[in-house]
Amino acid sequence: ERGNQTRQLILGRAVQIASVEGLEGLSLGRLAAELKLSKSGVFALFGSKEELQLATVRAAVAVYVDHVLR
Repeated sequence: ERGNQTRQLILGRAVQIASVEGLEGLSLGRLAAELKLSKSGVFALFGSKEELQLATVRAAVAVYVDHVLR
């Protein structure tokens, strides 16, 4: 449960960054620093920058569906 909460926290910030800067603005290190988490902890949840980017896109789509299509 705690891991899921942390993942959602990270994805929320990742969506904010990607909305302004694009996916290129995302990095595991940046998110860890901004959210005061360990880089290894963020890496453990996502595994790679590419997986972080994919998860961010999925989260952004979910926000869009929730806010626009309902």
